Amino acid sequence: MRWSLVSVLVVVALLGLVGCGDDDAGPIDSATTALPAEGGASDGSGDGRDAADDPVVPAPTVVGIEADPCDLLGADEVASAVGVAVVATSSDRPTECGFDLGAEAGVQVVLVVDDGAGGLIAPSWLFDEYLALVADGEAEMVDGVGERAVYATPYRAIAVDVGGGRYLAVLVNGGYAELAEPRDALVELGRLAASRA
Repeated sequence: MRWSLVSVLVVVALLGLVGCGDDDAGPIDSATTALPAEGGASDGSGDGRDAADDPVVPAPTVVGIEADPCDLLGADEVASAVGVAVVATSSDRPTECGFDLGAEAGVQVVLVVDDGAGGLIAPSWLFDEYLALVADGEAEMVDGVGERAVYATPYRAIAVDVGGGRYLAVLVNGGYAELAEPRDALVELGRLAASRA
């Protein structure tokens, strides 16, 4: 069964939001959401302090990656990293490239690039969500991939801050017949894609 990227990212996004605060909060747009400075509080924090007393650092502007995602990774590189042959490559949307590992593997590796529009489930949004999981031990910072990268274990995905406001993500989409533990493969693929973005 082939899952679309949208379906897997919606699941990733929804799972990432379980128990994450205010039910009335709208979608996070990382291009426009202000982030509190370390030790500071932003307006609406509920602590009774005036927001003017605390510096707020605006989130960086997200810039779209213009390269075709299928030009950032090759099928042979994906096969080498995961140890399973790629049987087909597809690009259903201009921001994604899927590497199908076949019906027997039951899984696909997907590269997604941010188009700069921001919004829910964009790689920049995933990066921010995964950063929030680091303190709980559900995600880890990864050195040597872009400017910064974070691997989220429960979601079998790596989100990469390529630099200059550009973001991408590499994830496993589908079952667990193969790639039950894809961390090292996704880190390598994230490194390769970021070096070309």
